[in-house]
Amino acid sequence: MEAVEEPETLVQCPYDKSHRVRPARLPYHLVKCQKVGGGEDLGGGGQRGAQHPHPHHLHHLHPHPPPLPHPPSPLPHLPSHPSFPHPHRLLPHHPHLRHLHPPPLPHPLPPHPSPLPHLHPHLPLAPSPHPSHLPPPRFLLILLLIFLLILLILLIPFLIPLFLLLLLLILIIIPLLLLILLILLLILIHIFLVLILILPFLILLLPHLHPHPPLPPPPHPHLPRPHFLLIPLFFILLLILIFLFLILFLILFLLLILFLLSLLLLVPFLLLTLLFLLLALLLLLALPPAEQPPGCPPAGHLPLQRPPPGAARRAAGPHRLLPQPLPAGQPALFVFMALSFCRDEVSWLVRHAEHVTKTKNPEDFADSHLAEMLFLMEQLRSLVRGQVGVLQRYHVQYLARFDALVLSEIIQNLSVCPEEESIILSSFVSSLSALSVKGVDDKEQFDFTPLRLDWFRLQAYTSVAKASLPLATNPDVGRAMNLVVFHTKLLDSLEELLAEASDLSELCFYPRVVEKFFAATMEEPSMLRFSIAFPLLCSHFSRCVHPMCPEEHPQLQAVALGLCNKFLEEMARQASSCIMDACAEHHNLSEQLLPKHCASTVSKARNKKTLKHPAKKGEPERDKPGAESQRKDRTLTTNMDKLHLTLAELSLSLNHVPNFTVFEHTVTPAEYLSSQLETRFTKAIVAMAGYSQATQEVARPSEVLVGLGAYVTFLQSLGHLLGLDTGRIIRGVLLQQTQPRDAAGEQTLTTIYTNWYLEALLRQASMGAIVLAPALQAFTTVPREGEPSFSAAEFSDVSEMRALAELIGPYGMKFLSDNLMWHVSSQVAELKKLVNENMDTLVQLRSSSCKPEQMAALLPRLTSADNVLKRMTIIGEILSFRAMAQQGLREVFSHHCPFLMGPIECLTDVVTPDTDIQVTLSIFELASAAGIPCEIDPALVNVLASSKTDGSSPEEDYKVACLLLVFVAVSLPLLASDPASIYNTETDGYNNNIHCLAKAIIHVSAALFTVHNKNIETHLKEFLLLASVSLLQLGQETDKLRARNRDSICLLMQLVSAGGGLLGWGPRTHSPPPRIGIQGAERPGCKAI
Repeated sequence: MEAVEEPETLVQCPYDKSHRVRPARLPYHLVKCQKVGGGEDLGGGGQRGAQHPHPHHLHHLHPHPPPLPHPPSPLPHLPSHPSFPHPHRLLPHHPHLRHLHPPPLPHPLPPHPSPLPHLHPHLPLAPSPHPSHLPPPRFLLILLLIFLLILLILLIPFLIPLFLLLLLLILIIIPLLLLILLILLLILIHIFLVLILILPFLILLLPHLHPHPPLPPPPHPHLPRPHFLLIPLFFILLLILIFLFLILFLILFLLLILFLLSLLLLVPFLLLTLLFLLLALLLLLALPPAEQPPGCPPAGHLPLQRPPPGAARRAAGPHRLLPQPLPAGQPALFVFMALSFCRDEVSWLVRHAEHVTKTKNPEDFADSHLAEMLFLMEQLRSLVRGQVGVLQRYHVQYLARFDALVLSEIIQNLSVCPEEESIILSSFVSSLSALSVKGVDDKEQFDFTPLRLDWFRLQAYTSVAKASLPLATNPDVGRAMNLVVFHTKLLDSLEELLAEASDLSELCFYPRVVEKFFAATMEEPSMLRFSIAFPLLCSHFSRCVHPMCPEEHPQLQAVALGLCNKFLEEMARQASSCIMDACAEHHNLSEQLLPKHCASTVSKARNKKTLKHPAKKGEPERDKPGAESQRKDRTLTTNMDKLHLTLAELSLSLNHVPNFTVFEHTVTPAEYLSSQLETRFTKAIVAMAGYSQATQEVARPSEVLVGLGAYVTFLQSLGHLLGLDTGRIIRGVLLQQTQPRDAAGEQTLTTIYTNWYLEALLRQASMGAIVLAPALQAFTTVPREGEPSFSAAEFSDVSEMRALAELIGPYGMKFLSDNLMWHVSSQVAELKKLVNENMDTLVQLRSSSCKPEQMAALLPRLTSADNVLKRMTIIGEILSFRAMAQQGLREVFSHHCPFLMGPIECLTDVVTPDTDIQVTLSIFELASAAGIPCEIDPALVNVLASSKTDGSSPEEDYKVACLLLVFVAVSLPLLASDPASIYNTETDGYNNNIHCLAKAIIHVSAALFTVHNKNIETHLKEFLLLASVSLLQLGQETDKLRARNRDSICLLMQLVSAGGGLLGWGPRTHSPPPRIGIQGAERPGCKAI
């Protein structure tokens, strides 16, 4: 066994003879002496426990506390209060901040990835065996060697002309240099000759010019005087100097020639030598690596395990102490220091930004980059929360393997330790030594509150005036315990530690300043990605609430939620504005591709072929679609580039966190953008329609559909960038457009187009300005002079009806159909009033259908016959437009839901006249919602059933319905006198829209008699009989003006008969419809055509 030296004996340091230390401190003293001076004399900078021969009167100027048994901890000197102090306040006063190296643990730690490897500025991590550090494959080196040999062979022919060129330069430059040197030499010789010739005379005159008495005569009278001896001496000196100059010139000349020749010859040889050295190096790299003996670590790598306990004491010297890699939890202190620095900076700026004195510059108190600092603070906080397991694993081992040992050694070195204090300190050591990593792996909840309370009690015991163990004279105990308290808080009070180091809840009392900084952030494009820091800042405000002041909770909650909502709404507003602006740009681009814009291009092409004159110079030339994508320079940014950049920055900010909590309210930033985007998208769709109620102008449905497609396509492309369910937003907005009002109570496309078609198109059709053209399946405008041109076909053809059905959907088409049916029911109500006025006459006409003379006498007694025909025509126009809209809906529905359209069509085909009327109406209602035409219109049946005359019995209503058909049948001959009742072959209709009467008569009669549950076929036959008799009597009319269009009216009866599919609805025993008048009128009508 080794002899144990006495504790008080001192050992001399081998590096500095003036250093004498205790044996226990010798290894650490050797480390420091070698680190500082490498074995040189350190003077007064040695180990703190060493005795140095410096003056004793300076001891009070350089106090040295007792040494710790291990290297200094990275934690600054903490006060005796166990609460965690602000590191930035203590850091400048700590003497070891330049040595923030981690203390070595006594036992090897399992390697863990460091969460913050970049925060430690001093100790580099051990290099990892990255693939980039491995030697390259040998075949690559061989290929490179072959390449260099080929390059050397190719360079030899190029070096020969280089040699010749250098030789030529030397032959030209050397004579010039020689001439210059010769001239300089002659000048120097001339100067020396002049000096030598003048010097003797100066020497002879010197005694006479000297103010002192002359020199005494020489001691021997026969010796010559000195100035006579100087003359030959100067001549000899002159010859020597000339000879030296010549020799110097020859030497310089030879050196110059040798240098130039060597340069000429050595340059190519140097190049060849470098190439050969490179080849040799590659050959060495290509050789297989030498095998290392077992147990030796690879070159460039440090061992990952720490030395066992006591290795430093057993070491023969400091050469065994190797640097260790940075532990995984070591940067925790730096994180809390950074958070504290940032917290103080933000607090100072907010406190002083609102009240700037006149002597200060306001720009010094405005920081547009404050958002980045707040954002990085939140990043550090989230990083600490995410690495709780790493921090706990590291600090549990730190407490058990380092802090406990340090504290135990400090206790052993105490000179006086009373029993009660000794018990408390021993309990500290035992509690810390019992910690293990297993508790972290088992998710054990640590609680070191008793330990910290014992430390409070110990401070009270040792801080009194006459304490046996004064804490002031034993500062190592306070430092070690404060370090332990900090480490224990990292285990069980991490959130409290974060709040203490980075809490910004006091900003709740400076809302104006925070709003001002937020506004500055939103104006700075580079700071938009950090703007989410301000809403996250509101989550700190809940710490302002104190249990002693519960009445402040509602006010603080309102302030926090108000600021959070304001910030997120502003961010969402800017993001949605960028999205809508980009959508508008795409809309403009898609609008350039519309067919109406190709007319100018087609016209120019035709003019070139026919050699016509070009257009006037005043007309601006339109850019062809796609010109906006051509850019000469990528640095030229367009509006779309700026919008995409801004949108990307705001999207990063809004998607930074999925949600956070503010005063027990969960806030989702993406929902703010979703809400703003939904509102703006709805307004943009309505704005695309361009509806003006004053001028009754509106965009075509097909153009709106193209613009809507551009908006939807762009929004769908942003799904990966925004982090939103754009499909849900699009579906929600488009579904609102199928309703009369949107979520905000504003008009939708359904309301706009319903009002326009009713008030603009159908109203003009009722006045005769627009005509239904069955051949074109659209309404056409009758050209009139002095009126603005308006093409009804552009809004009512097949493609527009299909686009309308795409825009407003089945719900919107049902709303349009209900409004059309309401107008039909109002017209039917007016017709019933006219029937009631002519009740008696119509009853007599109905009973005298076989008595032409009596009918002729009763017809003049009817009043408002023209009004009846006009209202029935309006009903026909409305029903015709509805049929066209239903056809468009059917095509769209078949395209989107073909699997659903097939069964509905099969159900419609199953319905027969013998089917129950309620079942029939239910099936027809389903078919009508899909756009399938039905013999009985269920919407018209429902409207007429709800508009029965008040106070009238069902029999009276039925009678009125029968007499209405009689009124229409006996009034048809009046149409023959109308000059507009001429059949037009181009439109397949009449200029006064009387061909719409056929649809009105068929559908109104079917609906009326379905309401009364009567046979439709019987009443239609009665109508045809009365109409035929009336037209036959028109043939006997002597007034040609009243019968001038009789043939065209007969064709109208053909339309009624052809469209009367309901004539089969009834018992099969009925006779076919009367065709007396029709057959008699076909031949003249055909002749007229």
